[in-house]
Amino acid sequence: MNTKTGRALIAAAIVATLGLGGVVAGTFALFSRQASTTAHIKVGNLNFDFVRTKLVSNSLNEQGTISETVDNTVLDLSTDGAKVIDVDGAVPGASYIATFKLTNTGATAFSTVVSVPELSIKDEEGHDADASSTLFTYTTVTLESNGATTVSYTLDQTRSNFQLPKLIKEGEQEFTLKVEIGEGVGNDAQGLTIDMGIKLTATQVTE
Repeated sequence: MNTKTGRALIAAAIVATLGLGGVVAGTFALFSRQASTTAHIKVGNLNFDFVRTKLVSNSLNEQGTISETVDNTVLDLSTDGAKVIDVDGAVPGASYIATFKLTNTGATAFSTVVSVPELSIKDEEGHDADASSTLFTYTTVTLESNGATTVSYTLDQTRSNFQLPKLIKEGEQEFTLKVEIGEGVGNDAQGLTIDMGIKLTATQVTE
């Protein structure tokens, strides 16, 4: 299993020695032969590259109205702490769609589960926000990809894991994360900050 919070590489070496021989007994002196050989088996690795390829933001512009901007900068997410979405001044009606590409750079096929194990909403003083805030009930997180069942929930609901299809060696697949600040978000949400941790867990598949 490879979990992407810190990347773990599976690498090991197994060396087995096989002995082949024969012993012959009898009246006559017969030839005998003994040979030995070594089997070297290197265990393959499960590894992947993970990047953000695009971010579409519908957020405040310089005139104070909501407009769309597209950022096609490729962001390497192989390092813990990389910011997928970094926004200051989100408002009701804003949305952010991040597109990710996952590439199988290892030796084995795997399936991937995307989860959001960490979520915190804090006020400007760093305190946890009141759980009754409208930001919880009107902010929606959606994860989707071709061939996968879409997962969507608001921040006050139980967060669901997102299962991606099998990814073969050297294969690539994309998925998107969309965060929507609903128009029902009220004044109680002003100054609050949302932090979400995204984790990828890849597990080898043999079929």
